[in-house]
Amino acid sequence: MNKSILSVGAGNNQLPLIAAIQALGYKAIACDINPLAPGSKTADIFINQSTYQAQPIIAELQQRQLQPTAVLTRSTGQPVITTAEIAQALQLPGMTVQQSKIISHKQKLINMLRQTGVPCPASYSLADDVPLPVFVKPANTIKSHAAMGKCSTRDELLERYQQAKAVSDDNSVNIEEYLHGYDIVSIDFVSHGKVIHLCTVGEISAGAPAFDGLGWYSVPTDWDRLASATFCQMQQALSLSHGFFQTAMKFNSQTRQAKIYEVHGEIGGDCVNDVYIPLHLNGYDVFANNIRLALGLPPELPQAPTRPCILIFQNKVQQYQLPITTPVTATPYQHHQCLLYTFQSDADMQKALGHFQGTNFSISGD
Repeated sequence: MNKSILSVGAGNNQLPLIAAIQALGYKAIACDINPLAPGSKTADIFINQSTYQAQPIIAELQQRQLQPTAVLTRSTGQPVITTAEIAQALQLPGMTVQQSKIISHKQKLINMLRQTGVPCPASYSLADDVPLPVFVKPANTIKSHAAMGKCSTRDELLERYQQAKAVSDDNSVNIEEYLHGYDIVSIDFVSHGKVIHLCTVGEISAGAPAFDGLGWYSVPTDWDRLASATFCQMQQALSLSHGFFQTAMKFNSQTRQAKIYEVHGEIGGDCVNDVYIPLHLNGYDVFANNIRLALGLPPELPQAPTRPCILIFQNKVQQYQLPITTPVTATPYQHHQCLLYTFQSDADMQKALGHFQGTNFSISGD
């Protein structure tokens, strides 16, 4: 097979995608501004162009008479837009450029959700009489958990605003209603307008003020159903017909409502798609199914039953000196990046979470 697939990006994060492309018998084309990017050596063809600009990539593809049959990325932010622009120019499956610009920009996303009636946090400007506390974050950055946090005083708000502005690619900053509840992420494919829901994961964090991510856990079935329904509401409102989406929302167990505050349209990292989901969904291959989607084919459905799981990042255990011990009801798994546990039941997993919780370890965003 001489057909090829383009990976927008060739950094360490892209290596599993490049390997998955090759494992399916396609030639992997990778592009990156860094001529020494790790993927430049593993890809079959390398294009030394920035993932932030589509046109130079398209021009070099044409110059070298390369005709990829699909295009994907694992990188967040502008590369998602670049991927959509390349797909549009080469008439390949992909989300629209306009949709990619909305979901990649937190301020544009919240504004659009509010206009279309999709549950989301209220937002403010510095000129408003801001009701404290609020949550401040850069609206346009590729850095995870950068310069974001809860602000309980006006001075904290002004300081955090400047920090967020400094790391936002276009200086835009979100000042959002501070939401109480649990951070959960709905993970979904959309193929030809049909939603294929994989699962919902709950985020473990270090708590206020920045809520640094420590890992993931399986959520109760009713939370999963609500998260999926909330994603479907957004999918219809934004007319999303194609893509792979990780939609972050805050679930309030008192009001039984989930509010969307962030969406990622790339395959992504943080051990969700390459470690957690294969364990939770009995070997489900997120990369192979994203490639199927990019080729215009429907992704496979996940096979039941699922396995309740907890994943904790190894580097965060060290950073926060977390006193983690293996729960007696858990089956541990070895991985160089994280601690992994599966359980026979949701009840066993919930008991383990209760055992872990304490200083710098929380599943509630309160």
